[in-house]
Amino acid sequence: SVVMDVTNFELLRDVAPGECVFVPLDGHKTIHTQICAEDTILSPCLFEYVYFARPDSILDGAPVYEARLNMGTKLADKIIRLHDVEE
Repeated sequence: SVVMDVTNFELLRDVAPGECVFVPLDGHKTIHTQICAEDTILSPCLFEYVYFARPDSILDGAPVYEARLNMGTKLADKIIRLHDVEE
């Protein structure tokens, strides 16, 4: 989402699982999309949220910073539960 803002493009929507986006090389602004795979599911990559994306990005409709905070909370809860750590 951030790269769209920085380069003055408009974010229309996320690309769906199994979808291809065809961008014309001749400068026309019209793009074409097509579903190229059947029976797909949304399967976000953890590395995208943790390492690659900027904190102010939005991935799959979720703010990256908030997603990181939530993942950290869940990880801390798991560590406390598994290692009998006192809060």
